[in-house]
Amino acid sequence: MLIAGCSFIPLTDVEAAVREISGTGEYIMEDNENMKQAQDKAYEEAMRSIAQQVAVYIRSESTVESSVLTKDEVELLATALVQVREKRFTKEVMPDGKLQIKAFLTGDIDEETTEKALAKKVAKFNQQKALEVAKAKHAAQQGAKEDAQKEYNEAMRHTVTALLADGEALLKQGKYAAAMEKFNEVIKDHPDYAKGYVRRGECYIGMGKMDAAMQDYNKAITLDPKEAESYYGRGQAYEKQGKKQEAIADYRKFLEVSNIVEHGDKITAVLDRLAKLES
Repeated sequence: MLIAGCSFIPLTDVEAAVREISGTGEYIMEDNENMKQAQDKAYEEAMRSIAQQVAVYIRSESTVESSVLTKDEVELLATALVQVREKRFTKEVMPDGKLQIKAFLTGDIDEETTEKALAKKVAKFNQQKALEVAKAKHAAQQGAKEDAQKEYNEAMRHTVTALLADGEALLKQGKYAAAMEKFNEVIKDHPDYAKGYVRRGECYIGMGKMDAAMQDYNKAITLDPKEAESYYGRGQAYEKQGKKQEAIADYRKFLEVSNIVEHGDKITAVLDRLAKLES
């Protein structure tokens, strides 16, 4: 049995950009469960209560029109934006002998970040709707009009760009599984697009799955031998596997096909790695 509750506390400054939020979740432990499983379920309920409260805040306070999103979509967005600072658990034996686990969470949500994330989510929704309209128009006309084809391609390009941007943002936060879902969508719709495999390979490296990362980088190189970041990522995977010479070869290939405008930071990092590997 699950019970949840939460409170949303604004900071004292009128113009405060960060709000504190707390939530509680309760779970009655079953006989076939261990303490960790029960705590996880109580934690999920506490997070759900926080997400519901933040979702109400988002809909009532945001200047961005959020009515295009479903309740579940707004709650999912809220869950991703809350930064949990503290968590604790208590346990209590109930009259029937069962154990009740309570989770108490305290976190923060940044108003400016929330506004930007919501705007991005709504923009993605609008892009998806535009893509659906373009697809329908494209199917009806079957390529009869060049303008319809251009509209379809442009909508598709924006959708891929949005998915990659969402995935890259999650990747920077270390949320590899969530980021991978975005890149999987890109690969599903565009199996010949090398960048999708490159980004998913980065997720695998972050998760410590070097063999899977290597497969994605090899696929990206096959699709586009000039995709510089494929060699950068594969070089990292080789290095983590202790394959020094292979890593050096890929890092040098990266320097050969990369450009300073797009890959400036990575070029600096590779030069540093080569200096250490070849010393």
